[in-house]
Amino acid sequence: MYCLDFTVVGVSLGFEIWAMIHHDEDDPLSEIVQLVIVGRLWRFVSIAYDLLSMQYEHDHETIESLRERISELEYKLMQ
Repeated sequence: MYCLDFTVVGVSLGFEIWAMIHHDEDDPLSEIVQLVIVGRLWRFVSIAYDLLSMQYEHDHETIESLRERISELEYKLMQ
């Protein structure tokens, strides 16, 4: 779902930048488009944070399971 979200946000950001480039600076729509672009950029940051957070949790679980396995093997070795 994050890949789909990332793609949708990326495509919409591209369209918004295109619209900003092709509109007059005096046009009130230009300011709205700039605000929407900032919102899209914030969404990119949010998606990146979510992905990094998920990866961190996964890595932490993997490390903990490996530590448990090492402890088990060390115990068997000592016997």
